[in-house]
Amino acid sequence: MKHLKLVPLFCLLISQTCKQRNFGDVRIKSTQVPSEILPLEAHLESNEDQFLAGRATLNQGKIILPTNLIVSLQDPLLKQMQFWADKIDTALRKKQLIAHSLPKPRVAISIKNDLNAESTLATLCFDLPIQLPGSRPENNSPDESTALAFDFNSGSLEESFITMSANPNMSRGGRVPCHFRPELNIHKKEIISKALSKLPQCIPQWKNDILELAQGCFGKNTLKSSRAHQIQVPFQQNWVVFHSELLKQFSEADFVALLAHELAHYYKAHLVAPSTNYGFFYILPDLPQKSKPVPDMSLAPFVQKLMDARRNWASNRTNPEAEKHFLSVLSEAHAKRVSMYSFEQEADEFALDMVHSVLNNTSLFSKFLFNTWKITLQNPNSPNTIFPTLSIPECQKLYGSNLFKDKEGRTQWIPEGEYSHQYHQPCFRIFNAVRYSEAHGYPLTSQPQREGFLQPALWDSLKSVLNKN
Repeated sequence: MKHLKLVPLFCLLISQTCKQRNFGDVRIKSTQVPSEILPLEAHLESNEDQFLAGRATLNQGKIILPTNLIVSLQDPLLKQMQFWADKIDTALRKKQLIAHSLPKPRVAISIKNDLNAESTLATLCFDLPIQLPGSRPENNSPDESTALAFDFNSGSLEESFITMSANPNMSRGGRVPCHFRPELNIHKKEIISKALSKLPQCIPQWKNDILELAQGCFGKNTLKSSRAHQIQVPFQQNWVVFHSELLKQFSEADFVALLAHELAHYYKAHLVAPSTNYGFFYILPDLPQKSKPVPDMSLAPFVQKLMDARRNWASNRTNPEAEKHFLSVLSEAHAKRVSMYSFEQEADEFALDMVHSVLNNTSLFSKFLFNTWKITLQNPNSPNTIFPTLSIPECQKLYGSNLFKDKEGRTQWIPEGEYSHQYHQPCFRIFNAVRYSEAHGYPLTSQPQREGFLQPALWDSLKSVLNKN
């Protein structure tokens, strides 16, 4: 596939330093990724210049490139971080655990005073006539500032108001830039149809080249008319960003574990994966299983009871009876060993595959989860829980004595939490990591660190760059 050269117009407008930058290819592997996972699980590749350009902002007509991002591999810390990303990626490709067509991941550092790491999203825009319920396209004069975008929270389309930047290949809409890719016009109908098919109740129709959208595509957003003449389709980008405050608190081993977790989000395209892949309920089996769990439809009445109890408590938090009832249902759920499968659980499990492939040491990942737990407790924005949970010392005792087994070898089941967000309670994450490792025969005892790790003092010295920016 030929790669489209994007030459940003703003390089001609602002500074000499911009002229020295080589704004290169942005490639989408659309012709190489199997059609059944196009488009929501396709991956968009971009080099560091396009990554920066995609995060540029307009200020009084001038393009402002971000200064709080470290992307150059000339930085020794970032170079070591990228070394681990490449090492993991190579190991997965050799074992055929990922498609060879996926763009190789890149890492970046954001100088930010928060505890976060994130995989990134990119968006493609397609120009086309759009017909909404009860309207005719000829009655809607095109508006270049309006588009239809995916709303992942509501699972529907919504109007997105955008402004064109100085770069003709990029517009600003919400948090992400929108790239126009003329060479993908031959795939336009396939990409858009497959994207819309992931939205509940949305059945798109094509009349020649006109996209006809029913009300079901908009959920609760009633749109009787729109001047939108483009649709935005999201793609997983090949960049993972680590915030500086988090890196300051991590050893190199912790970073490798965190990197594996974030790379799992990238490889599994969690930012754009269909919501139906996750959030379902099942019963934890007596013995750990290798296979991914499947929804247990017999739990539907109980899950409805659980969700009703949560909603009742959430709307009546000062009512002790509502809280008592919710806690009672939660206790019943934990006694039944009800579990909710989330994309964070899948990220933990795929990260264990990566750590084992590269280091043969999954205990490293459990230690990372304990350290992350300690750091999270220092974060005032960490989610609160109503259900009593194990403390770190209590969990460490259960983990360290016999890996969540009693003296007779019986499993000591750990409560999952409130089933309210993608992250399970910390001790359950560690418990699940142990069970997943047992199912796959991964060593659970500490192993000597393999080649590639720096001396701790050198790793700490490289992190000094995080304080200078």
